[in-house]
Amino acid sequence: MRLRPSLGLARQPLDLPDGSTLCVSLDAARLQAALGLRPAWEERLLANVPAMGLCLLLLVAVLVSFDQWGAPKLASAAMPLLPPSVDRGLGRMVEDSLEAEWRPSQVPSDRQQRLVARFESVMKRLPPMDPAPKLRFAREAQFDSAEGGFNALTLPNGTVVLLDGLVAQFSDEELMAVLGHELGHLRHRHALRGTLRSIGLGSVAGAVLGDFSSVAANLVFLLRSSAHSRDDEREADADAREFLRQAGLPAATLVSTWQQFKKQELAQGSRASLLDGFASHPSTEERLRRAQAWAAEEEAPLQALPAAPR
Repeated sequence: MRLRPSLGLARQPLDLPDGSTLCVSLDAARLQAALGLRPAWEERLLANVPAMGLCLLLLVAVLVSFDQWGAPKLASAAMPLLPPSVDRGLGRMVEDSLEAEWRPSQVPSDRQQRLVARFESVMKRLPPMDPAPKLRFAREAQFDSAEGGFNALTLPNGTVVLLDGLVAQFSDEELMAVLGHELGHLRHRHALRGTLRSIGLGSVAGAVLGDFSSVAANLVFLLRSSAHSRDDEREADADAREFLRQAGLPAATLVSTWQQFKKQELAQGSRASLLDGFASHPSTEERLRRAQAWAAEEEAPLQALPAAPR
């Protein structure tokens, strides 16, 4: 016979020699004394704090290693096997769930038409995309008409949403930088990639940790998936630079764009902290520095040109 840890159950499981299990209304100590049984190895391990700590470290190391190398490779291998219809279906689900949070945009119709025309003009110079992107203006229901939400987002079905608060504060050129970034997410299928990574890591975390520590499994997932998200954001930033080139705009446009975001953060009282390393996006300072470096690269050849003869 073998005693198993009760794990908070009302009855104590007792494995019998024939393979069956008997659950009795006695605690483990009384059963051990009555039957002369040793505590189960799991129970002895739980009572050994150093051994428990070592096991936790090993389990977390396994999960982090898989998420660092295994999950990205599995996601990259699986993505070509999934047709664009998967992205469209996923995007429709997300868009339907967000409809209750959105209201009709109050951006003037002439500006909407101007932005759509400019956006579509640049798209004609880029390789076609499936799903094809479409621009939508909206206002978040929780904000009044003066704000409307300071954000932009891309759905896997190709819908690129500009919220009123962002449109109100950004110039048309800066909005082109934002749209280029959002198209990067769509082109690289970041939403699908993140979903596959989540499924892979969640499955492995459940298999490795089981019911032992769902909190530990979720913690590792949150920390590691945020790092992947930051990599996706950097990739989309690089796409924004190329989009601006096709639009005939300098990389300095990205500099002013991130300066606008920085002003918004300061207005909201945001500050850098140790938690920035776990944020889903790179810090605005990092993105601003990268944009400034790109702008400097573009200006360098111009400065090297000889002066025109008089």
